Amino acid sequence: MTPQTVHPGTTLRLLAAIAVVIIPHLAHLPIWASLSTLGFGLWRAIAAIRHWRMPARWARICIMILALVGVYAEYGRINGQHPGTTLLVLLLAVKLTELRTPRDHAVLALFGYVVLATLFLFSQELPQIFWLLAGSLAITLSLLDLSRPSGPLPIKASARHSAALMLQGIPLMLILFVLFPRIPGPLWGLPADTSRATVGLSSSMSPGSISSLTDTGAVAFRARFDGTPPEPDKLYWRGPVFWQFDGRTWYNDRSDDLPKAAFTAQGERLSYQVTLEPHLKYWLFALDMPVSLPAKAHFSPSRQVLSRDKVRERRLYKIQSVTDYELEPELSNQARQWGLQLPSSGNSRSRGLAAEWREAGASDAQIAENALRMFREQAFVYTLQPPLLGRNSIDEFLFGTRRGFCEHYAGAFTFLMRSAGIPARIVTGYQGGEFNQVGGYYIIRQADAHAWVEIWLQDKGWVRIDPTAAVAPERIEGGIATAVGDTDVLPAIVTRRFPLMYQIQMRWDWVNQNWYEWILGYGPELQKSFLGKFGLADWGRMILALTILSTLFLAILGMAFVLQSRKKPLLDPAQREWQQFCKKMARQGVPRQAFEGPEDYMQRLIPRFPQQKEHIQLIVRNYVRLRYGKAADEKGLRLLRKRVRQFKPA
Repeated sequence: MTPQTVHPGTTLRLLAAIAVVIIPHLAHLPIWASLSTLGFGLWRAIAAIRHWRMPARWARICIMILALVGVYAEYGRINGQHPGTTLLVLLLAVKLTELRTPRDHAVLALFGYVVLATLFLFSQELPQIFWLLAGSLAITLSLLDLSRPSGPLPIKASARHSAALMLQGIPLMLILFVLFPRIPGPLWGLPADTSRATVGLSSSMSPGSISSLTDTGAVAFRARFDGTPPEPDKLYWRGPVFWQFDGRTWYNDRSDDLPKAAFTAQGERLSYQVTLEPHLKYWLFALDMPVSLPAKAHFSPSRQVLSRDKVRERRLYKIQSVTDYELEPELSNQARQWGLQLPSSGNSRSRGLAAEWREAGASDAQIAENALRMFREQAFVYTLQPPLLGRNSIDEFLFGTRRGFCEHYAGAFTFLMRSAGIPARIVTGYQGGEFNQVGGYYIIRQADAHAWVEIWLQDKGWVRIDPTAAVAPERIEGGIATAVGDTDVLPAIVTRRFPLMYQIQMRWDWVNQNWYEWILGYGPELQKSFLGKFGLADWGRMILALTILSTLFLAILGMAFVLQSRKKPLLDPAQREWQQFCKKMARQGVPRQAFEGPEDYMQRLIPRFPQQKEHIQLIVRNYVRLRYGKAADEKGLRLLRKRVRQFKPA
């Protein structure tokens, strides 16, 4: 076998390692790219077994050009999360067509590490880590096999050596992870493609837009309070605020033009931490009403917390809120105008009802109570399956169907208030949450999406009113699962239909949450807090400690490599037992000379230990037979080992 050839077994193991790398990517690739990649891998495996020749250079160039054209045709570009990863996987597959020499195999294995790392661009969940470790082990194993031209070691031996190499790198990894200066945001913060589908609140609200979110048990965010959390009816998580109404849809257009609202916190501050799932919007949800801001965030004029950048990755932030407050006690003319805006026509019956309340001499607070009493006492139904509404959606709901979800009640209530001359706006977000007893934090799901209303009252400012609470108060106290009817379908995780499965999911959620908080969420603030306990809060000391520990580790690692590289005599089992016997004799003052063979050494030992003559002869002759005979037998080896251990010179 020439130096420029590779054993087929080594090639097949490398192909298996590359398969481990590529399999998770198949879920993100276009179908044609997945089939092409699998085709290249299958072809190369058959070629290794049958010793086929590799394609010519011009053929490989054509294949690479086709891959570039295919990616560009699919995405319109070759950079970005999805197109870039697709191109990398295809190039990895194309590399298989020139897999000849050991150098080609080594380059492919190193390329495999790079493609394996790109899995972090799609997920940093804990199960992904186990797959990454398996992929790293497989690639390392193939590199070790490549160092043996005669063929790979048995799979157990190769796996053991690969695992040992990876374990040796753990101390350095821990040092770098803990001490290396962290940058704000996730390390794998490459902007995701804007086309990635997300589930969550929208930038507008129309009948059915929020109720559609109850079909999924997906998590919106998690919240952990530093102290005792507020009661469930206080858990209103503020999100987008809508001012404009076009007759069917509520939306927010140019609300940043409004003047900044005055705010006074009157209650005790609640400190908590939010782990927000990516939703490709600027919204950072906070308990109503937030009084502090996370990093790189600001308040909108409607007191919504907005991020400087879109939330493309899971984000962890700390914030404070109060549940007792006064917001904008003096309303600006522009805000009043926006708070009373209605279409010029439509929904005449609703306008007439509000006018009747006003003409009866009711105050603003009394008009709001009249609307709530109507919802509470008349035959209104809270349901996930409301009938479709037409052009005059408010009239049809209030005087016709009377079946709706939170957006129906919030929209109708706001319309009535504005028709009566009371400034009002809709606030969307989430209400309530599911308390995880294992982890001590709230899980707020998309099914908890909610809409409520804020009306402006003289000398009180903006006051929160939840019309849904008048129709289905159990929704606010116990969550959506307690409020809907039997015909409404909710995800199993929301209804908790399977208690055992629910408990397992809660424990697994706690594991994932801790993984993110302490590993993926190990940012500048957490690093500073953790290292401050050891007197390393400033950058200078941190870098100095990092340098010292890294140097010390590399020195120890270098010494270990030197000691490991020293040639050690290869001893067969019989020789090892013979050396143990010689050590016993040396301790009695009769060491064996380097030139002495077993028989000569025996002749010198017998006069010194005549009482052990027979024992010495049996050991020597047994050793000679095992060491220099035609074949060594296991029974003879066990007998030699027993005699050596039982031998006592005295």
